Amino acid sequence: MEAAGIRVKKRIELGVPHHKILEVAREEEVSLIVAGRERKGFLNEVFVGSITDKIVRYGTVPVYIPKCPKSYGGEPGTVEAFCRDPFRRVLYPTDWSDCAWAALQYLKGFRDAGVGEIVVAHVMDEKAMKLQPEDKFREFERIDWEKLQQAREELEKEDFKVRTSLTVGNPRAELINVARQEDVSLVVMGTHGKGRMEGILWGSVSRNMAEYSERPVLLIPARLLCDSMMF
Repeated sequence: MEAAGIRVKKRIELGVPHHKILEVAREEEVSLIVAGRERKGFLNEVFVGSITDKIVRYGTVPVYIPKCPKSYGGEPGTVEAFCRDPFRRVLYPTDWSDCAWAALQYLKGFRDAGVGEIVVAHVMDEKAMKLQPEDKFREFERIDWEKLQQAREELEKEDFKVRTSLTVGNPRAELINVARQEDVSLVVMGTHGKGRMEGILWGSVSRNMAEYSERPVLLIPARLLCDSMMF
């Protein structure tokens, strides 16, 4: 890391890994945690969990999760390109929630990072939409396009190049498809930091992206924005 021109401080700690990592993050006042993510089988993931999951769930610092080609199936050259130019094309998924809004505010701080383009994406949940009559579906679609346009205009005020995407499907699976189709180099999204059992029963789009997307993911905790607004 020093050979790459990065100033480094080394620490070795003893304790519960995620507790210690978050403790060190607070002590060192870090602005970002970089944590690997190993794909595991379902039962292993449920009962053992992962350090990265716990860092995301209990922390208040953004977590960047790069992806290893051996685990996630991407071509080595393509995955390495994500690291060389992480801001070439950024996917910002939104569900109009507070945590998505927190991620949008954080994303604005990338103005001077050389972002090539931001894709603002929303997925209309197909299960919910199937229950709606055609006229009601079209009304929801119109509202979602208007919200996407508002998000676009907010980012364009910061001089970003922006395009929008509105699709219908299972949000957990569809966003992975959107990331692949748009050939994004980074996914930036908010996370609620849900508890373990709630995550199992209800699922989490951000957790699913961290688990299965072959594209790097930057997760922004909603608590980050709440904490900053307290001062």
